[in-house]
Amino acid sequence: MATMAGIAERYRKVKDFGDWKEIENYIVAPNLGNTSSRAPREKPTKEAVRKVNQRKAVERCEDKLRANFKPYDKFTTLTFAENPDSKQKAARAYDAFMKRLRRRCDKLGIEVRFCKTIEQGERTGRWHIHAVINDEVPYELIRDCWAKCGNIFVKSLWGDGSGFANVHNLAEYFVGVNKKDKRLDEKIKSERTYSFSSNCVEPVITYEPMSAKWLDVPRVPHGWALVPASLAEYVDAYGLKHQKYIITRLPDDDIPKPARGYRGRLSEADTKQAWELEQSGASRKETAKRFNVCERTLTRSYEHYALGSPLRKKRE
Repeated sequence: MATMAGIAERYRKVKDFGDWKEIENYIVAPNLGNTSSRAPREKPTKEAVRKVNQRKAVERCEDKLRANFKPYDKFTTLTFAENPDSKQKAARAYDAFMKRLRRRCDKLGIEVRFCKTIEQGERTGRWHIHAVINDEVPYELIRDCWAKCGNIFVKSLWGDGSGFANVHNLAEYFVGVNKKDKRLDEKIKSERTYSFSSNCVEPVITYEPMSAKWLDVPRVPHGWALVPASLAEYVDAYGLKHQKYIITRLPDDDIPKPARGYRGRLSEADTKQAWELEQSGASRKETAKRFNVCERTLTRSYEHYALGSPLRKKRE
């Protein structure tokens, strides 16, 4: 993303998780106020680079956890009755366990997703495995499939007081941020300290230029609400400002009516849904009320997406 000398460019990074989104606004202007085509950059310190690498590693893990797991999914700890000699043997035991679990779940039509990390206790030296497993997998199956290896302990993933306070803490734990490991920086660069199953999806991330000015409290789209506790600002290792926050989709009953004189339009997905609803027999007034807009906005949306006027079926 190129920038003109002395001109700040603002961009927005949007991570879409369905009913909620994480948005990051940031400024790309390291040479702001300098008339030369390229301003000299100060070389960041090793500590600053380490923190950036660590933050990015946590962010990658956090995004993928959010895209594949829900608060009520299972955070499972698998222990060994007989301690394995190495991490490789512990990994082979987990692979065999997962093969048994998937075989039994396939018969029930259940898809198994997981994220795991294999650790060795600092004081005891005993190997154990932490795994996030989707809630559709019954506890009894997990217990039975691991019974020949050792014991299991299960908590809710986050948010209910029995597990992690939030997914960010979980991502930090999986990456190893709070662990006393001198080789952590090398691990972040060379190998992941955790792994996801192959059927886990990647998060949907888009980048777009910001047309609006930078606000201390950002505006959110109609039908969405800002989570105040999520709003945070920071300056990265290169001195660039960032603003992060989360917005959540409002239930239909909680969406306020647009202000008088509102000249916007519905999204393409909502417009098509409204068009199909009206075509099935609903009146224009009923359809507009369903989407919390006026009839004129609904007509404008049809025209914008070239859908035309729906032919309503006569009600019997």
